[in-house]
Amino acid sequence: MVRRRPSGGAVLVPRASRQSSAAKAQETRTARAKVRAAKALARRPASAMSMKTQDAPDNATELTDPEEFSVSAQQAKAYLAEADEFLAWHAQDPEVKSIDLKDPDRLDDVAVRYLALQWDLGEEIHVARAVVFGIILRRGLPKLRSTLPRCRRALAGYTKEHPDESRDPAPIEALALVVDDLMHQENTTVGGDLIAMMAAAAAANQFDCGGRPSETLELTKEKVVEPRGRRFPRFAVNYHPQSTGKTSKSGTTDDTVMSGLDGDPDNVFSKILAGLHAAARPGECLFAPLTLATYERVMAESTRRCGLAELRLTPHSWRHGMASHALHHKLLDEKKLQVRMRAKCADTVRRYGKTGTLLRQVKAMGRDRRRQGEALLKADDAKGNPFLALVSKLKLLRGRRKAVGL
Repeated sequence: MVRRRPSGGAVLVPRASRQSSAAKAQETRTARAKVRAAKALARRPASAMSMKTQDAPDNATELTDPEEFSVSAQQAKAYLAEADEFLAWHAQDPEVKSIDLKDPDRLDDVAVRYLALQWDLGEEIHVARAVVFGIILRRGLPKLRSTLPRCRRALAGYTKEHPDESRDPAPIEALALVVDDLMHQENTTVGGDLIAMMAAAAAANQFDCGGRPSETLELTKEKVVEPRGRRFPRFAVNYHPQSTGKTSKSGTTDDTVMSGLDGDPDNVFSKILAGLHAAARPGECLFAPLTLATYERVMAESTRRCGLAELRLTPHSWRHGMASHALHHKLLDEKKLQVRMRAKCADTVRRYGKTGTLLRQVKAMGRDRRRQGEALLKADDAKGNPFLALVSKLKLLRGRRKAVGL
């Protein structure tokens, strides 16, 4: 091994000396880890010291991975925001609100139910982790691998099913390319491709209204609010009507979002929602027969065909894209975006509205793809604009569904 001198010369370092230095460095790291563990134990409240579940191993004083709890103040604040949303849900959900969370085992059980809800809503793994870490921080629980063991196992399953999710927003130019690709599938497939068309409609609706994938696919004809004068000048969606008895992630009901992010009454996204509403029969889902699993598969295939694999887009990326797009183009401020996203905490909005990351995603698309997406958005006829082509196709949707037995 050759080590450079400050002056630019070189000196040979014997192998034994290198091994000795490495051993000393390892000893130093081990000693520092023990000091950190001791300090963590000293900071732990007496009540938390006794909280040891049956699943806890004897050597449970080991700290978790550094990235879990050795975080910045801003990251810790984001964790706590997720914990607060969990507590708000617990306080309002009729099935769990009577359960006392002071008991760590019951807390673990209720938290697992909440993680299952996040799974159903299509939330990403980093949100699930933030919920667990936030609960631990908020309640002052031991920062150990044995804390909330059932939640830990749920996170492991979450990671196994979604190993490579992206937290990054999807640019609107990428949305245009994907919708164009899916409409091409619809137009070139013999008999049409109903699944591709519904996936295009779902992606467009998510980018406009900011819905999570699962709650978007659960929208029915009854959850669409038709224009009603000044209060609802455009079509709107009500994600969690009180009559259904099902609350949102933050424990609220009647979360109504108006279509048309830019406020234009002639917005193409409003036309898409109007077409979906007109085609649906009472009680029918707007995007039938599309399922979440099929939606994820179709989106993965489409992004590969479009050359957008580097962006690692998933259906949830459209919700991220809406938030970042709205802030970057100053269509909404953080307060109005919080209402549109139906988020309980402002920190959640900041986590989604990453304008700097949006610009990096646009750059990652490459100049040619970006310009192609811009051209699709600017076109003013159904031949050149895939969104207008989708509006035209939706007029035939009811007949298409009837033809396949829906």
